[in-house]
Amino acid sequence: ILNDKHAIGASKRGLSMIYASRGENEKQREYLEFAMNIFKEVDDKNLLAICHHDFGLFHTANGDYDKSINYFKRSIELRHQVGKTIDVSIMAMAYPYYIKGEVDKSLNYLEEALKLFEDRKVKMRISTTCIYLAEIYLSKCDYNNALKYSERAVKITSEIGGSPLAQIMIYIYYFISQKYLDIDYNKAKLHEIIENNYIYSKNNKISLYDDDFILPYRLYELLEDTSYLETAYNQIQELADNL
Repeated sequence: ILNDKHAIGASKRGLSMIYASRGENEKQREYLEFAMNIFKEVDDKNLLAICHHDFGLFHTANGDYDKSINYFKRSIELRHQVGKTIDVSIMAMAYPYYIKGEVDKSLNYLEEALKLFEDRKVKMRISTTCIYLAEIYLSKCDYNNALKYSERAVKITSEIGGSPLAQIMIYIYYFISQKYLDIDYNKAKLHEIIENNYIYSKNNKISLYDDDFILPYRLYELLEDTSYLETAYNQIQELADNL
């Protein structure tokens, strides 16, 4: 019976992820809540921690940043109790703090996550964390550190590869940092990456910028094309409408 309940919980969580990919928020929440209740019943703290992390991502995507932080914190508490790694939830929690304007707190969490990822030698996560750090340093007008972290992400991606969306995120920060430091950046490379991301998003029927307003805003900043600024504004407006 215990194993059956675990299987049911896992299937419900799997369904929540499918609905998340389709943008069906209410269905995503419903199935994730179902899974979480099952894992509470069987007292599986590891899987319960994973569900709390998922809910943190859910509320982040929907602009409810206080709730997302609470879920990430609970996920971290549960992971501590069962001796599991906490780095992914720490990294994820940095984003809502950043959007809330608590930049230094976000920076501290990212530095902690980066150290944990480095200890485990998880290159993909190191690269992602470096990009988040580049965003924070860019917001602080610390272009040298923004370049330092984005350049590290570029080097890692050249080793392990990455999706077109990952490529555009990494290179935008790399090129913006160069722009503000009066270093010529590779404009042909940028336009190639933008085109590849457009084709990839269209073929896979996914959001061009992963529903993130920061990415099109940084593209506007880099290229000074107001169409990107309009996209960023629309993303923010959609978040506000859903609150």
